[in-house]
Amino acid sequence: MIVAGIAFLFWPTIKGTLGPCQTVFSNEQLKLTRICSDDPSAIVISAIKINADPEQDPLACALVVAKKIKLEGPDKNRLLGRIAVAYAQTGGYQQALQISNTLEKAFGKAGILTEIASNCVKAGEKGRACDFLSQALQVANTIKRTCHKADALAGIASNYAEAGQADKASGILFQALQAAKSEDSIAIKNEKLAEIVVKYAEIGQYDIALEVTNSIGSNLLRAEALSGISANMKPDQKEKATDILAQSLQETKKIGDADFEAMVLAHIAAKYAETGQYDQALQIANTIKRANRKADALTEIAANYAKAGQKDKASDILFQASEAAVNADSDFTILLLGATIASNYVKIGQKDTASFILSKVLPLTETIRSDSLKDAMLANITTTYAQTGQYDQALQVAQTITPRSSRAKVSKANALVSILIEYAKTGHLRSGREL
Repeated sequence: MIVAGIAFLFWPTIKGTLGPCQTVFSNEQLKLTRICSDDPSAIVISAIKINADPEQDPLACALVVAKKIKLEGPDKNRLLGRIAVAYAQTGGYQQALQISNTLEKAFGKAGILTEIASNCVKAGEKGRACDFLSQALQVANTIKRTCHKADALAGIASNYAEAGQADKASGILFQALQAAKSEDSIAIKNEKLAEIVVKYAEIGQYDIALEVTNSIGSNLLRAEALSGISANMKPDQKEKATDILAQSLQETKKIGDADFEAMVLAHIAAKYAETGQYDQALQIANTIKRANRKADALTEIAANYAKAGQKDKASDILFQASEAAVNADSDFTILLLGATIASNYVKIGQKDTASFILSKVLPLTETIRSDSLKDAMLANITTTYAQTGQYDQALQVAQTITPRSSRAKVSKANALVSILIEYAKTGHLRSGREL
């Protein structure tokens, strides 16, 4: 295993209202409000430093933060959705369902219910997963916008497959395909068709996947679709998979833009890594000439090694990703890559390395001219600091986000809620407690 983090020594330095939820959680909010000040950051501090009573349930505190920052519309729904999924990840399925039922938009609600179901599958609770998927399907069928409906249905189909319901998955995926085909925007239609192709490949329906690929009117998306089919083919179809990969690479060459070509190659490498074909993934990644795209590909490969429990391999590949990242052509790109690489070091237990990388990239946020982009990156870094267990440092970063605009409010809310979610994952939550 290569010593982690050395590459980062050479990184550049800088010069110079909750709505219906209120009824469900009113008692919890009243208790917490008496303990915490009106400052949402102080609520987070209380959640972390006081853990003697179930009133300090971090995810209940997250709901208080969501209310006090007063996000509206999709932003509020996304934040509440994150909290719902966090409850599911800690076994609080009833709380997750309660929060999901407060979401206003069908698309967001279907997505969150599907994500909760995914966590049930991972926990081995396939029956419970199918219950959540059934609810998600009912909601998805009410979605008006075709591209959103296609997304929701494809996600539900994929999770039914994971739950062992292949026939159900196939039928719902066909519905997703019909929704995608009826999309008016050609660009969006092509994007959704490419995504559905990969879903068909994942459930072993390669002929349908290839047929749909032929209707995609974009070299870039056809290349990605073909690589998805190839990567998901069974070992006894290796020759056919190789031919399809060759077609994918041929489509990539037709793109005519070096950066887009590098991006597609990175996506292709990632698809192979997702199916455990690491040698093929690395071979493709090492053909990428753009440093940032190569770092992206290597980071995805490392993430999949980590999922497979191969932490030493993941560490070695993350080191290679670090070497590529330091050669990226802008401070912002280095910042973005560094934050992602740091998060992946956390996943293999190398929290000190992650913290070191964050300390190197945090100053780069000062080079970002766009306030909204800067705030979003600070929220991202806050999350990773919280994942390392450095809650005080995470709070310090979150508190640098000034809610001067609606977008800044979103970033600050996400940053604070991230700290609470990560804290809840450490066991500071009474799983299954009624709200």
